[in-house]
Amino acid sequence: MAEQTLTDAERKVLANIEQLVPPTPTMPGLKCGYEKAIDHLPLPFLPPQFFEGMYATMKPPVFHYGWHFKRADLAAAAADHNLLAKRVFAPGYQISATPQAAVDMDVHRTLRNIHLHLEDKGLNTPQLQYACVRVDSRIMISIATNYTGWLPDVQAVDALRDLLGREDEPVWDLDYESSGWQKCARNAPRVRYRFE
Repeated sequence: MAEQTLTDAERKVLANIEQLVPPTPTMPGLKCGYEKAIDHLPLPFLPPQFFEGMYATMKPPVFHYGWHFKRADLAAAAADHNLLAKRVFAPGYQISATPQAAVDMDVHRTLRNIHLHLEDKGLNTPQLQYACVRVDSRIMISIATNYTGWLPDVQAVDALRDLLGREDEPVWDLDYESSGWQKCARNAPRVRYRFE
């Protein structure tokens, strides 16, 4: 794509991605969480060099693909489809002063219910998870990572977006615990994925 045909938004995304590329002898690359990495996130797409297995001696930081969310919003969306799983508390257990639906929700069982609901419709979301990320609400409903070797198809993304009551597109955000690009031995056992 020629530089003059890019919109301002596309130029900004490309400039952000250039700040996150792997280190080279002359350029340090992404230092997740140390050098204003969150200024460049989230990303609407992830270039191929960020997927595991693209470099023989470098492992990329972990990125999640999905939507930023708050627990109460997830609880409300799941309840609308009768997929909310509640936690069971011992009698007399005191609950803190947060919204009741969010406190009572069992996040992992709720996401499992959503996954099974989509699976019944013939849609595959095996990597559906609740992830801690670097920006926005710091919580994300993740449907894939750059290490999973699998990206969801358009129908699964659309169905999940509808179920969650979202209108925006999923984005890529950095895992909260990611430590950036890491060097590894060329002969270290690794899973290499081919993303299409």
